[in-house]
Amino acid sequence: MLNNKKIKVLVVDDDPFNRRFLTRILSNDGYDVKEAECGEEALVKAKCEIPNLIILDVNLPDITGYEVCEQLKLNPDTECIPILNI
Repeated sequence: MLNNKKIKVLVVDDDPFNRRFLTRILSNDGYDVKEAECGEEALVKAKCEIPNLIILDVNLPDITGYEVCEQLKLNPDTECIPILNI
């Protein structure tokens, strides 16, 4: 926990099984998990939610995870969010 608040994690993967699997594991450990199934959705949710960590699939249907990462790092509101590429 971060200052008595749940740590927010954004899980980005177009595979529903992977998203549910990661969400279940992280939620059971007490994290506040949000999901996105494509790059554009990830960008919107990252800006709105400002997660503490983003777990990002590199192979997405619309834009690649690398492009999502690049756009997040160019935005002052999201540039400091750690990103784990999977």
